[in-house]
Amino acid sequence: MLKFRISAPGTVCLSGEHFMEYSKTCVAASIDRRMTLEFIEFPSEISNTFIALIFDDIKLCMNIPLETYFNYFLYSHSCVINDNSTDEIVNFVDSLTEDMGTYNRDDPKHYLSLCMFFYLLVTIAYEQDINITGSFVVKVWSELPIGEGFGSSASFAVCLAACFWRWSHLQKGIVICEFVRYELLKIAIYASMCDILICESKTSLHCFVSANGSIVEFKNNFFFKMYQIFPSIKVLLVFSNISRKLMNELSYEDAMENPLFTLLLNCIHATSEMSAKLFENNIPKMLEFDETEPLFMYLQDFCEKLSYLIQVNHGLLKALNISNSHIELISAIARSFSLNGKMTCSNKGGYAFILLPPKFTIERTAEIISKFKSYDLDVIVTTICGRYSGVRIDYCNQM
Repeated sequence: MLKFRISAPGTVCLSGEHFMEYSKTCVAASIDRRMTLEFIEFPSEISNTFIALIFDDIKLCMNIPLETYFNYFLYSHSCVINDNSTDEIVNFVDSLTEDMGTYNRDDPKHYLSLCMFFYLLVTIAYEQDINITGSFVVKVWSELPIGEGFGSSASFAVCLAACFWRWSHLQKGIVICEFVRYELLKIAIYASMCDILICESKTSLHCFVSANGSIVEFKNNFFFKMYQIFPSIKVLLVFSNISRKLMNELSYEDAMENPLFTLLLNCIHATSEMSAKLFENNIPKMLEFDETEPLFMYLQDFCEKLSYLIQVNHGLLKALNISNSHIELISAIARSFSLNGKMTCSNKGGYAFILLPPKFTIERTAEIISKFKSYDLDVIVTTICGRYSGVRIDYCNQM
């Protein structure tokens, strides 16, 4: 029996995500809230073969006879490399019945998860020659809030792509314990195609961040630069009590009617450029330090500069009416503690994140959390950046 676990982080955008479609710069970081996938392959001698997908966070549990998969795709693998690939996958998922598990075809999370699962399985099985001879189980669980602007669909796609990539290599006798840069690129590309085609994501940003970790800079909606070696920075994630799932996709028509739209858009772009430059200029200097007092002080100065840029970015979004009273309350509480934050997604809901510099003590952290809770605002304490913060293999065992 083959068993291994893979995990991938979520994403938080530091600047520029709202206007990537205008070919502007965006800077994003991996966040240490991970989605984990466990893969188990059973010996081929076991009868009644099946494919199982278990995703407890969305209450999805499917047990699909392997024969059903083979009957549909055995002679149709070529569908994944032509223009009809998505249609073929959608048609297969549409053919699945609810008596195969807890599948609710009216639940978008169930439907999209199955489409993503089979898109990546069929694509990678075909391109990397996976030989499916017996039952296997894929179990997924998440520390990420699902559908709330942290790139959970991208993290799911990255986990699946990494899982099937590693499985294909194990069948060739190649044991991967850590993904190298070329493999991370392939995983990000597979995941991006899935996220864009199945979930209709507008960018591959979240997949590249989740696969590679740390800091990623996008320009003109394309991957531009990556900063993988950077100390972790503590952040608070504060829920606005307005679920992103209840909000329509943000329309920029009102913002575009603002007579200062072009000016404000250019200011946001400039802020993103300055954020990217801040990372670029400071990473070489931070590598000179160990985990000592000089690094602590240098990181404190860096966080203060980044926090200021986050404050400017938030103010520009507010000027364009891309905010709401709940986000503004969170921002006001943060400012009362001399901190800054901004919303995490392109909707007027979801979470806000707040940067905590190294000098912000444990006692002060407890105080601000208590303040948020007094307004019934839930808080998650976590970190962004850090070493080895992309997709990784957490456990492997072959029996």
